[in-house]
Amino acid sequence: ASIGSSRHYPDGARREFCGMVRAADESIANVTAAIDANFGKRNSVIVIAGDDGGIVKGGGNNWPLRGQKGQPWEGGVRNHALVRAPGRLAPGLYDKGMVHVVDLHATLVALAGAASAYDIDGLDVWAALRDGSPSPRSEVLLMYDPCAQHGPLSVNCSAPAYSYRDGDYKLVHPSIINDTWIPP
Repeated sequence: ASIGSSRHYPDGARREFCGMVRAADESIANVTAAIDANFGKRNSVIVIAGDDGGIVKGGGNNWPLRGQKGQPWEGGVRNHALVRAPGRLAPGLYDKGMVHVVDLHATLVALAGAASAYDIDGLDVWAALRDGSPSPRSEVLLMYDPCAQHGPLSVNCSAPAYSYRDGDYKLVHPSIINDTWIPP
C-alpha cells in the first residue's frame, strides 16, 4: 500500500505529514544558506528540536519506540534534535546519554559567554556534544500533569500523573496497562 493509504493512515495523514516535513526541510535550507551568506558558518549555531513524540493518527511514526505524543513512553517523549555549528561541532551522532530540551537554554547561554538571568534546571551540555563525552544529565522529569487530564492518563483531578527517568530506569505514575506499541 502507498504511504497515504496504509491501515494506520487511511485518511492520507502520513502523506500530508511527509509534505510538511519536506516544506520544513526546504525552509531550513533557505534559512541556513542566508545565515552562512550573511554571518559566516563559524559564527552560527542552529538548533532544531521537537517537543514530543509524533501523533500516530496524524502521520507521525515513533517505531520502534512505544507510545506517542501525550504518553509517558519513549515514543511520547523522545525526539531527535539537530545541532549545526560548523567549525565548533564535528558532524556525527551524539549517543552518549540524555540531553533534555531544558538543557538548550543553559548550553546556548554558556556558549555565548553569558550568564543566565534565571535559576534554571538545564545543564550546559556543550562539552559533551563537542567531545563526544558522556552527558552530564543522568535523570529528568519527563512529564508532570497535576490533574492527569492529558492523553491516556486522562482520569480526573484527584491525583497527578508523571514520568521520571533516572539512567536506564523510568517511573510512570499511575501505572498504565495500555502499551500502545504501534508498528510502522
